[in-house]
Amino acid sequence: AHLEKAKTLEELKYYKEAIEFYHLTMELDTPTSFAYLRIGKCYEKLDQIHMAVEFYNKTVNEDPLLDKGWLALTEIFINNKNFQKALFYIKKALSIDEENNDYWQKLAEIKLKLDLFEEAARAYLKCIELGDDRLEMYIALVDVLHFLGDFNDAIKILLDAREKYKNRSEITYRLAGLYFLVQKEDEGLFFLENSFKNNYEYFQVIKDIFPIVFDRSEVTHLERKFNI
Repeated sequence: AHLEKAKTLEELKYYKEAIEFYHLTMELDTPTSFAYLRIGKCYEKLDQIHMAVEFYNKTVNEDPLLDKGWLALTEIFINNKNFQKALFYIKKALSIDEENNDYWQKLAEIKLKLDLFEEAARAYLKCIELGDDRLEMYIALVDVLHFLGDFNDAIKILLDAREKYKNRSEITYRLAGLYFLVQKEDEGLFFLENSFKNNYEYFQVIKDIFPIVFDRSEVTHLERKFNI
C-alpha cells in the first residue's frame, strides 16, 4: 500500500512539473495547440477537470482541425457522465470535419449512453461507410439493430462482414440467432452448426444475447449432438 501511494505521489509530481515546463516554454515561444493539449492531459491526470477543460478548449480554439483536442474534450465529459456536454462538443467537431470516423464512433457511443438507439445505429453505419471495417464496428451496429428489432438489416450487415471475416464466431452465432428470429430456421441451424464446429465455447456468450431463440428444441438437439 505504501509503495502504491509513493508511486501515485511520484506521478502527481511528474504531472505538476510537466505543467510548469509547458507554461515556461509558452512564455518563451508562441503557444501551440499541442502544448495546450498536453497541459490539459496533465490537469486531467491530476483530476483538475475544470482546468483540463479550459486547456482543451484552448487547443481547439488554436487549431479547430486537431481532432485530438475535440476527442479529449468529448471523452472527459463522457468519463464524468455529462453526456449532453459531450454531445455538444462532438457535434461541433463534426460540423468542422464530418468525414472523421473517430468523431462518428464517439457520437455513436454518446447516443447509446442517452438511449438514442436509432441515432446510434446511424452513426455506426456512417463509420462503416467511411471505411471503418473493423469487426467490432460491424458487431456494435448489428447489436443495436437487433435491439431495435431491425433483424433483416442486421443480417445484411453481418453477411457483409462475413465477406471479410469469414466464419468468425461473433458473426456466425449472431447470424444463427437472427435467422431464427425472422423464421428462417434452416439458415439458422446451418449457421449454428457451423458455429459449434468452429468454436462451441462462444455459445454461452451468444446464448445470453438470444435467450429465447437458443432455448428452442431443435437447438437443444444440436447441443446434444455436439455434447455441449
